[in-house]
Amino acid sequence: MKMRPRPSKGSMHTLRWIKRVGWAGLALGGIVAVTFWVQWALEVDPFARLREAPQDELQIGAELTNVALRQYRGPELISRAEVGKIVVRRDRQHFAMRDVRHGEYFGEKGQFEYSAASAEWDLLHEQMTATQGVRVWNADMDLQTQLLIYKRASGTLHAPETIQGGLRKGQVEARNFQYQIEDGSYTLGPVVWEGPVAFQEEGLPAAQAKWKLEGASASRKGDVEVWTDGKATDGEIIVEAPRIERNVKTDVLTATQGATYYSAKANVSASKVVVYRKEKRAVLTGNVQMLFKPKDQQAAPLKAVEIPPFRPMVPDEVLKSRPQAQASEEQKKRNEELRSGESLRKYPVAVTADRIEYWYGKGSRKAVITGDPQARQEMPGGRWRHIWTFKAFYDGEKETLRLQSPDDQRTTRIVTSLGDDLTAFWFEISTEEGKDEWSAQSLSGEVSTDEDEIPQEETSPPLRGDIRERPRT
Repeated sequence: MKMRPRPSKGSMHTLRWIKRVGWAGLALGGIVAVTFWVQWALEVDPFARLREAPQDELQIGAELTNVALRQYRGPELISRAEVGKIVVRRDRQHFAMRDVRHGEYFGEKGQFEYSAASAEWDLLHEQMTATQGVRVWNADMDLQTQLLIYKRASGTLHAPETIQGGLRKGQVEARNFQYQIEDGSYTLGPVVWEGPVAFQEEGLPAAQAKWKLEGASASRKGDVEVWTDGKATDGEIIVEAPRIERNVKTDVLTATQGATYYSAKANVSASKVVVYRKEKRAVLTGNVQMLFKPKDQQAAPLKAVEIPPFRPMVPDEVLKSRPQAQASEEQKKRNEELRSGESLRKYPVAVTADRIEYWYGKGSRKAVITGDPQARQEMPGGRWRHIWTFKAFYDGEKETLRLQSPDDQRTTRIVTSLGDDLTAFWFEISTEEGKDEWSAQSLSGEVSTDEDEIPQEETSPPLRGDIRERPRT
């Protein structure tokens, strides 16, 4: 066997030195490499390519097209729809859908149908969010909107943006619609709704038999609607109030917290207004202020206008407010007009009372006014009439106004700016245009005259009762 020569002591020392240098070089190179790698890692995101990918793509578990979707809870079918495309997330808790058609939901608390350009179903929270061209409908509604949220836990449909379409047999435009599927109750607003009245008047076209209601907000539960800052009209009346309730079955409308009521012949403000539309009757109570319109304004389009305030007065206050009489021919003509019943329809009449019951239907217009009623009619030239009575009856068909005192009392009182001051058990006057007729029981008082006063026309009824003439100064 051939033997290798043994290295010398010097050569062995050299070899060990070379190895040490080599390992040191490798170590130094590693340190340099790690340093550069750390610097690169700090400056460059190593996951940038992954971060550039859409999160949806990273979470996609499956993509399906033209799907007949069915969802079950145990053996029970709770939802179905035809979907153009479904993207299922990997955790199977989220479904993104496009082109949703013939959607139906059968829940424990009710059901509805829907369609939308897109929708998302969160299985964990059992919530659906539909967007873009959304339509939702059932027996109560058929609405369109751009955003609809369904929550199974609460059984609610919520459309925070504008909705339009059918709601409870009428047409609606509103925002912030919140619907309870279980009982059909809802809130929404601001809102405008127009729909049929509960009771159709015979001979009236269906297009005219409508309520139009609007308000800052509205809600419905059962047969009762509540409107805040509301306005309601059926074409014959307008009612405005901070709070309006309407029973949709009986068609009774109740306005409270300070209401105003407008009709063809009169405008009224009161603490409370109740309109029985089937009977075409309105009951107004609490600080009632009524303004009977003059004849030439009763045919004007129905609209809401400000009602001038009426300040109740006692007779002595009225007497002090008389203007000084003047003897000019023009003033004498105005004085005669003041005493003529024909002028009752020519100028507005303001009335105040505690309660007014008013029938406004054509052919049955009348009013019963109670609770310390007073009436005042202002006329040109500072002329006026002022009346106090216990009860007043207005017959809009017979065109009469009757002022009635309590039994065995003569408290009906009429005072004018001319100085006339009369009392009676009752006083009745015609309000028909062109008629100057009146009658009274136990009429008594003072009538002021001028020495050269224009005589009454032969058609004017003579004064009857205990009447004293007093020269006007």
